[in-house]
Amino acid sequence: LPEIKPIMEIDALVRRFKQVCDRWEEPRAVKMINTVRTDFTELYKHPDLLSARTKLDSSAKRIATSDDTLDNHRRMFVLFCDLMHATPEVMEMEERDQVTLARKSFLPFYLLMTALWSRRSNKPGICFTNGSYFPTSKEHQPLPDVNECASRCVFYLNEPIRALDLTEAEQAVIAYLTCFYDGLPQLSPEGCKLHYAMREKLLRYLKDVCRRTMRTREIPSEFAEVIRVSRIISLFPSITDLSIRASDNLEACEMLQIVKFDSFMGRMERIV
Repeated sequence: LPEIKPIMEIDALVRRFKQVCDRWEEPRAVKMINTVRTDFTELYKHPDLLSARTKLDSSAKRIATSDDTLDNHRRMFVLFCDLMHATPEVMEMEERDQVTLARKSFLPFYLLMTALWSRRSNKPGICFTNGSYFPTSKEHQPLPDVNECASRCVFYLNEPIRALDLTEAEQAVIAYLTCFYDGLPQLSPEGCKLHYAMREKLLRYLKDVCRRTMRTREIPSEFAEVIRVSRIISLFPSITDLSIRASDNLEACEMLQIVKFDSFMGRMERIV
């Protein structure tokens, strides 16, 4: 019986992750009149100001344009916020701590998700949410990749993740852990406690899902389980380093805060 509870908790987390990824709505036609900027807190609370919840498409059918790149960043931010809002441990935090967590963990989450999608593709680049991909070849890149993030992501993330052949449960746990892996001293004392508790819980979940994977693959060895956990944990320093490099390329705050005027005003009217 003691083992049943964590299994149920992990299964619930995996279902929640899948439900958020599967959530989509038919995009509403919005006539673009002007642009307006709004702050990060407002976008975190109301991500639909930024992008419609289009169906995620990691098929990488075409090379991304500059519009594809911007649309991908926006859609990924909506996905990220939806996951945060669906997570009870996050919603227990006060709003200021939630926003701090979101600011710090969006890029790591972004990079991890693109790597998870890219593992299924043989395209030389990074899969986006809209059926396009950002190539490593500079002559085909829609925007300058000054820090060579695309090639670094492929080498340090995409390839190691492809080699791991992650299960759905492992993917879900890792996606969550990416948001909580690095410490955040900027949080309130209570926020730090909640953050630490969630991180420790996810690390336990990671061990459990790796054990389940090894048993399913008929390698029921404690040593094999430890090696698998270690290989997954070794991804996180790369994610942190790539996040620092990618922040210059994405200019996330600037690009994310350009919102369609009609959409913004309509949402504000509903809030008021």
